[in-house]
Amino acid sequence: MGRHHDRLVQFLYFSDAGLKARQRVTKILPPVIDQWNDPGYHRADPYFGGQNVDELYVELARQIPRRYVTPATSIAATQLSVILNRAVDHVEAQGAAGLEQNVRRWLAEASDDLRRRVAHGKFEQ
Repeated sequence: MGRHHDRLVQFLYFSDAGLKARQRVTKILPPVIDQWNDPGYHRADPYFGGQNVDELYVELARQIPRRYVTPATSIAATQLSVILNRAVDHVEAQGAAGLEQNVRRWLAEASDDLRRRVAHGKFEQ
């Protein structure tokens, strides 16, 4: 299944047919930035009164800063969510007194934990 699955994903993401279908059905920009130059993303859309809606998406997408996602990204996001919930619980139970000190400690603990997890997942070269 792996090889067939890989070919399917490549077809859906990188083929002209996959690009056109995604453009028509989802309005999601393709992951390959060069594909944003496709004329289909730069034409008037009658549904939106002739505006070049996809072109606006492309212009906005070019302004978004790069975001690098790693296997540790979801762990870090989860840890931040847990810390936020702990901070809310703290404020509800005790007010703001000691909040900053606790949040700094929780963030340091989470940072240390994340560093250990990342180091554990590395392979020696």
